[in-house]
Amino acid sequence: MGQDEFQHQVLQRLTAIETNGRYFKEGLEAIAQHSERITAVEASAKSAHRRIDGICAAAGLVGAAAGWVANFITSLWPKGGGH
Repeated sequence: MGQDEFQHQVLQRLTAIETNGRYFKEGLEAIAQHSERITAVEASAKSAHRRIDGICAAAGLVGAAAGWVANFITSLWPKGGGH
């Protein structure tokens, strides 16, 4: 192998290494962006769960109040269906 051929092979390999390094860097940047998005989605999901929990608690209170009102109203009606 002559010096020119050796230099040509070295340049080809360096070019391949640089190309692979660029692909690697782009992949790392994409992973970082996905990581940021995942963090934002997790925060949004936690917030949604808190809101849903609040809605469920409010629905429970409304249901309990409606049950109490229904029991109170039925307790006012006379028993036995008299005239």
